[in-house]
Amino acid sequence: MIRDIAHSASSQISSVKYDDETLELFVLFSSNGKTYRYDGVPVAVADGFSIAVSAGKYLNAAVKDIYPYSQV
Repeated sequence: MIRDIAHSASSQISSVKYDDETLELFVLFSSNGKTYRYDGVPVAVADGFSIAVSAGKYLNAAVKDIYPYSQV
């Protein structure tokens, strides 16, 4: 089941969702309206968005260039 993950206000990210069964993280970018799916993201990493001071910085540090992704 896909769930919303609360995150800090961001000029780059509109929403973050996570599928606990498939370990897929979905990020909707506000700048271009595109959604990207990151595969194999552990629950702890996904839930880190809820405590991160900056959702964009957290995405760059903990997800991008670490997990494979594709535009959906």
